[in-house]
Amino acid sequence: MRRRVSISLLLLMSAGLGCTYHPDLKKDFQMSLDGSKFVWESAPAVGYIYGGPESVLEGPATIRVILPNMGPSRHPMPGMEIMFDDDLFADSSQVTVSGRSYPFLVDLRPSFRPMGKGGMLVGYTSHDPRAAVTIRIDRLDARPYGTVEGKIIYAKLWGYYYDFESGEITQPPKPMMLEIWNWPFGAKLEQKYPGDE
Repeated sequence: MRRRVSISLLLLMSAGLGCTYHPDLKKDFQMSLDGSKFVWESAPAVGYIYGGPESVLEGPATIRVILPNMGPSRHPMPGMEIMFDDDLFADSSQVTVSGRSYPFLVDLRPSFRPMGKGGMLVGYTSHDPRAAVTIRIDRLDARPYGTVEGKIIYAKLWGYYYDFESGEITQPPKPMMLEIWNWPFGAKLEQKYPGDE
């Protein structure tokens, strides 16, 4: 009986160790989903600027970078979206943002994720009170045809379900956590205005 208990404990411990992903922080492009390694690839990034010194809009410029999902999909999703106001980095090139800090956003909608409950698709977002993102900006020319370059140092995003047709978002019955380490991004910025697609 004691031997059976020992074997059972060893199996449980091995299972627990197998589900904990330890990223190699010397390398870029590291992700885990609920403690297991997660692989996602993007197509070349595109960037947009809303407002800014050359716009009629007042206030800071909003920078939006989209890293599209790689390859064709029955449900074309934006992939990873990074959005922030340029004045967020006025005092430091690296900041940490927690929870629902509008307009800051890091969001991932991988096209190949399985359907959620009721045919809903799955995404992961920083717009959650449990979320946290540390991001560094290495270069930012906040004007049309300028350039943004940076890196997500660390992000903890939480899962949600969304309806591709209606845009309705619901919470999953069980928490889903996506972690990101050392994810570089960069893009040229195209001028956009509120209401533009």
